[in-house]
Amino acid sequence: MKVGILTVYSFNYGSYFQATSLYKQLESMGIEVEFINEKFKRNKWGNLFLLYMFDDLVPGFLKGSIAKILPQYRTYLQLKKDVKKFSESDKRILDMKRITKKYDCVILGADEMWSASMQSIRYTPEHFGKDIVCPHFSYATSGVLFDTKNSDLVAKAKKDINSYYDFGVRDTYTKGVVKLLTGKEATQVLDPTLLNPYFIKNHDTKKASSEEYILLYGSEYSQAQKAYIKGVAKEHGYKIYSLGWPQEFSDKFLDPASADEFISCFAGASVCFPSTFHGTIFSILNHKPFLSMTNELRGRKVTMLLKDLELSYRIYEEGKTDYKEIDYSEVENLLAKKRKESLAYLTGALKKIEEDYICPKSSCSGCTACLNACQFGAIKMEYDGEGFKHPIVDKDKCKNCGLCRKVCPANKSMDVICKDKTHDQIYAAFSRKNEDRVRSSSGGAFYAIAKKFIEDGGLVYGAAFDEKFKVRHIRVENAKELAKLRSSKYVQSDLGDSFAKVKVDLETGKKVLFSGTPCQIAGLNAYITGAVNKVNKKLSDNLVTVDILCHGVPSPKVFADYLKAMAAKRGAKIKSVNFRNKSYGWNKQAMAISFDNGEKYIKRTESDPYYIMYFGSYMLRQSCNECKYASYKRCSDITLGDYWGVEKLKHKDLASTKKGVSLVIVGTEKGEKLFKSVVELKKIQGDKKSSYQPIFERGTKASPRRQEFFKDYAAHGYGYVAKKYGKLTLKQVVIKKIIAPVTRKLGIFDLAQKIFFVYKK
Repeated sequence: MKVGILTVYSFNYGSYFQATSLYKQLESMGIEVEFINEKFKRNKWGNLFLLYMFDDLVPGFLKGSIAKILPQYRTYLQLKKDVKKFSESDKRILDMKRITKKYDCVILGADEMWSASMQSIRYTPEHFGKDIVCPHFSYATSGVLFDTKNSDLVAKAKKDINSYYDFGVRDTYTKGVVKLLTGKEATQVLDPTLLNPYFIKNHDTKKASSEEYILLYGSEYSQAQKAYIKGVAKEHGYKIYSLGWPQEFSDKFLDPASADEFISCFAGASVCFPSTFHGTIFSILNHKPFLSMTNELRGRKVTMLLKDLELSYRIYEEGKTDYKEIDYSEVENLLAKKRKESLAYLTGALKKIEEDYICPKSSCSGCTACLNACQFGAIKMEYDGEGFKHPIVDKDKCKNCGLCRKVCPANKSMDVICKDKTHDQIYAAFSRKNEDRVRSSSGGAFYAIAKKFIEDGGLVYGAAFDEKFKVRHIRVENAKELAKLRSSKYVQSDLGDSFAKVKVDLETGKKVLFSGTPCQIAGLNAYITGAVNKVNKKLSDNLVTVDILCHGVPSPKVFADYLKAMAAKRGAKIKSVNFRNKSYGWNKQAMAISFDNGEKYIKRTESDPYYIMYFGSYMLRQSCNECKYASYKRCSDITLGDYWGVEKLKHKDLASTKKGVSLVIVGTEKGEKLFKSVVELKKIQGDKKSSYQPIFERGTKASPRRQEFFKDYAAHGYGYVAKKYGKLTLKQVVIKKIIAPVTRKLGIFDLAQKIFFVYKK
């Protein structure tokens, strides 16, 4: 399990230790963990923004000198060094969706993460769950000033915070915040520094000074507090040392060179007078006599902390001089009980997520690897509100073996998925038989390859329409049935139990060619070679995979409603559907539907509502928007698509391309052997420059109106969205009718595509 911690960790020592304590706790539980880098917050958090901006502007050779003048900057620089001991997310990636896509879950850490208005933090939407695409819960999170009268702010917080899986909060006030925003009861838990005080056990025992001293840790002390502290110092002959913030009434400012030395300042003190929350905690953990010198801002959380630890009598009261001594054996007994309860919450929340989620929903491609791998029948695929299938786990049947997560390609890196793909040969190809070339989507490469494979005694799996024009994967044994798999189908195919059937075929010695989207191929490969019943990896020797150059899969539900509307409008049944009719030519594709009353519907992509909504990226599966297979490095033996830049090859056999030309990328020796054996195909060496498409660099970006589209679809149905989204916008008309033709003539079409599809934010 991989967990990301979302918190602040380089603002001051309190933030550092609460963050690293949670990190160390998770690490001790055998969990892979890292901090979500703080840089995404730089434009949202007041003081952090100033620190980051200041640090960026200061030349390296001046940083040390300036740090001597500015204590807070010095602390910031030191903490940056200390944090390097821990793993962080890529600091080049600032988009929360991209950051959290790789985690099994995110834990929102402690400190004032749920704040409405606080100078150092401010309201941050991501802390309330916005754009966190994996399961997430909070641990010891606190909130400040959420009794705000700002109704807009409360509404924003309510909208996102309900995405949280569970709520662990640090104090009773924040329990009220959760209740206000969600109506749910939160669990109160210990601050991470109390849950796992690793820094106490492992710190350098060297004292900060040979003198006996009072330690101050806080930014502000009242005149009465100063007078009291001076009186204690005079009575016992103590020096007064300040830490974190210089104090004009102290004898010395301690300047620790590391987080470890910071803790030593507390360990060596005779008595502590902190005015901060974590300063109070560090005093308690070091078993020091202390009085908390609270102020208006920090008073509430310090008061609640000491009340929970039955130490309320250690809060400074003006005019009071006699305070009850602390029995730390009682404190430790209470902490032990609370640690057990807090740890139970943390482990329970993680366990529930493990049991309920196989991979983040936004990463799930619906490949069915988990469904087929489960030996207990605990997983079934169910449609969500958008019309896409996702795995649902039956907790009563699940044995928590973890195989579903292990086999899931969404949980694997491309380096693992493509580790055996050593080739990268690019070809332009087309069938020598005109009829096959015309009836295929591009040049007929798939049909020719699949037919040769069957002729050599193999079986072929691919996407076909059933009698209701639902796209399903089927098993084909002869060339006659192969026609069902011909031509592209721009809708997600239902795989059913195809993977299990492929496994049976391979186990009985049959050769199988499996075609599908790259995520389906990745799922099949993971299932066949992924320790399912200790499957012999040699099975894959008889498996050839062919993926299509996919621009994203639209909702099967929307497509079904589209066909219903088309049939209802004509009062007839549909006889055939062809997404890639070539009546206008190969590069001017059209939707063609024939009806049993003899009527035919043929519309080009810019006129058909389904195509407009598809290419407008309104209705693609979420995983398509950040597709990790969008690369020249493929996960299959052979990749097929349209060779749109084929004219750049200037080959004599490509003088006419109106009937279509296939792009073929050969990824393995196995794929190369099969491809070269297909004599029916004319093969011409290609290259990356001429075959370029934006999909080789990034997945198809979702429309900013995607969420709005599905909200309208759920509320009003297909007819409504077809009218609202099924027509070209003015921007789309300008791009298709003006920009695209002009950039083609100028020879900069590929550059224009990169700017629009790849590099635009």
